[in-house]
Amino acid sequence: MAKRYNRIKAAIADAGIEQQELAKILGVSPDTVSRWCTNRHQPSVPEVFEIAEALGIEVCKVLETLERSKQEKPSAAE
Repeated sequence: MAKRYNRIKAAIADAGIEQQELAKILGVSPDTVSRWCTNRHQPSVPEVFEIAEALGIEVCKVLETLERSKQEKPSAAE
């Protein structure tokens, strides 16, 4: 399985916006956002902060791996 470095795709979905809308807010091409969402390219550190601000989330929420996100969710047994 390919290693994931960001959860931008999930954060966009959680925010209820489209990738194209985020691209417009950030002033980047929709292709750039698509590459971030598929982890084919990673945003720069300043871009990560801009993404987090645009989505209204903390920076660390942009960078979480899928495995870490799953670990933080409480199980049904708790």
